[in-house]
Amino acid sequence: MEQRVLHFAVNDVYGECAARWELHYRERVSENLFRRVAERVGNRCTAADQGRLQEELKSRTDPAEALVVEVDGSMLLIRGDEPWKEAKVGVTYRHDSTANEPLAGTSRYVAVVNGMGEFAPVLEEALEVENIDDVGKVVWLGDGAVCNWNLADQLCPDAVQVLDWHHAVEHAVDCGKVLLGEESPLLPPWQRRAEELLAAGDPDALISEVMDCLELIEAKRRDTRERLQAIEDLVRYHRANALRMKYRLYSDDRLPIGSGAVESAHRHVLQTRMKRAGQHWAMKHARRMARLRAAYRTAGALRFYGAIRRAH
Repeated sequence: MEQRVLHFAVNDVYGECAARWELHYRERVSENLFRRVAERVGNRCTAADQGRLQEELKSRTDPAEALVVEVDGSMLLIRGDEPWKEAKVGVTYRHDSTANEPLAGTSRYVAVVNGMGEFAPVLEEALEVENIDDVGKVVWLGDGAVCNWNLADQLCPDAVQVLDWHHAVEHAVDCGKVLLGEESPLLPPWQRRAEELLAAGDPDALISEVMDCLELIEAKRRDTRERLQAIEDLVRYHRANALRMKYRLYSDDRLPIGSGAVESAHRHVLQTRMKRAGQHWAMKHARRMARLRAAYRTAGALRFYGAIRRAH
């Protein structure tokens, strides 16, 4: 009974759970019951040894030939003095280098609504269950945030760090919008040129061509400060991540260059349940639900409840 109630509670708001329950079962249950079960099992999930929990959610197997790690953050609406709080999500999956795609059924998720200090140990336990020290090659994909690279250095110092391709291109395009104008017909060729240079694995070439725009800016003497700032921001971003932008080499080695898995995880792990219209979470409830959702998406509907019970 508790398992069935929990399955409803982690997939819909509690009021809707009570209404949908009546479509499946004769016994009516209250909205409050869904809330209480989610709190009770959520507490077990949080209190359980996280290494044991990860093993129960998805069994430990032989080390992967290639393991991909992606980490990102998004904001949830929280009640109280601090209305928005970052939820950190991490996903690991085994990569098939031959097909250059993820191996189906190998994704593992962790989610924490709190700071990096709480998130890092939870992700570390997930990596330990993946036998991270014995993996052939670890690829750590990120969006350029310094905290993500610091976490990679802490947990996987030997990982190949890769700047997400779409963020690299997006920064170049944002610079182009400032220099050329939002509606400029030159933006598409600007983007194509940026993609061409980045795909060659030489961000310095892109920086060099962007720097050539300085003479034109100084000659026109219009909106000089904003345009100079756009160039400065792009140059700083690409230089800081130059060693993570060897896209031609990554392509030759058949390694992933896009962090779409973790961006997708924000939607199907957290937002589908925790970012509905009008939702404002109490912090303690948000933290429990994030853990439950990550466990649910890792183990699947039939296994996650039993895994939490055994780990606790």
